[in-house]
Amino acid sequence: MKSVLIEIRGCNSKEELIEVVSLCDSAFPKTRREYFERHVLKDNTLNKKDTRILLIEGKIVSSVQVFPRTIYVQKEKIQMAGIGNVATLPSQRGKGYAGLLIKDSLGYIIKKGYALSMLTTSINSYYEQFGFQTVLRTIAVINCSEGKDHKEIIKFNKNNDIKDIISIYNGFNSGKIGTIARDKQYWLSQFEFCGEDEDLFLVFKTEGEILGFIRAQRKVNYISILEYAFKDNHTFVLTKLIEKLSFLTGINEFRLFLTKGEEKNIINRFSFSLTEEKDFMICFLDAKLSTKIKKALVKDRNLNFWRSDFF
Repeated sequence: MKSVLIEIRGCNSKEELIEVVSLCDSAFPKTRREYFERHVLKDNTLNKKDTRILLIEGKIVSSVQVFPRTIYVQKEKIQMAGIGNVATLPSQRGKGYAGLLIKDSLGYIIKKGYALSMLTTSINSYYEQFGFQTVLRTIAVINCSEGKDHKEIIKFNKNNDIKDIISIYNGFNSGKIGTIARDKQYWLSQFEFCGEDEDLFLVFKTEGEILGFIRAQRKVNYISILEYAFKDNHTFVLTKLIEKLSFLTGINEFRLFLTKGEEKNIINRFSFSLTEEKDFMICFLDAKLSTKIKKALVKDRNLNFWRSDFF
């Protein structure tokens, strides 16, 4: 039997990254190609080597993307690397290539000094063999019975508002569990890869001061809230932002991942229901990571990871 020449490494060129886009497009026909173009080609926080590939006789047949990030865990910053776009050509499935690449990616992540890895999946049992464990989250389905045209809420302006938005985000998120610690470079790159509806990035501005913001994406029958933040304890800002989204879109249903600690921001303001979600997994890679941090990250309904940071 002829032996097969297998090579595992990071991408070396833009041409190889484009080939990975085509590979993912072939592997996931229900996902639009532009999704992979955004995450493979437009995430400027990555280098080419962060896209790991497996080649057979020089042809890319499987890929895994590694997304180096920093997360907050109650004011502490932890180095984390996400895993996404795990793909194998349909004709090459069932041969263990994805598993080889995942092992390679975890080794690559450890070598770079990251303490843990995260991913989202619908096949949890598969990733358990690599050391990942499921973290329970909940999705809140919110009903906004009446949209309102709050005049102080306007569309986000990148040139004028970015500095205030970064400040509000940092103040709101630094004490949470699992939110991404973002610098300006990350923000500017995220605008390119996250896939939000730009006209649904709204800010609450009064007397020249921004008090909060919301980012969202239209779905068929509902609005997906990607993230929100507000200054101090101005919970009312979130209420008005959701009402404005409803007014602009004519849609009354909103969905967002909601931690137990965040329920206070919508309780008594909207009717809502909660559903469990088990798609999020964590793998701890640094033996020196404290038990306190590990417990905080895997505790049910404790992890706050915004959809806008999805990889």
